[in-house]
Amino acid sequence: MKKYKIGITVDDTITDLFSQGIMQNCIYLYLLLEKYGHFPFWILSNNEELSNLKKECTEKNLTYNNAMCYNDLKEDNFDIILVVRQVIGE
Repeated sequence: MKKYKIGITVDDTITDLFSQGIMQNCIYLYLLLEKYGHFPFWILSNNEELSNLKKECTEKNLTYNNAMCYNDLKEDNFDIILVVRQVIGE
């Protein structure tokens, strides 16, 4: 089976599991993709959100290893990008 590199756009509220149901679903999707050997990545708007995400995930023992800012994307980086929480480019 081909392994895909999949980006999931989120913001730094992803760690607020109970305030946004969609964020909880994003976390489960990330973990599921990772479990089946794919390469999921969090894509955030800016460095501040990325820094907040890493801090919050570290405190809550959540996965954030594969996270990057929108500005660091290149056309050939991903097989699929799921736009969930933010509009890419804004």
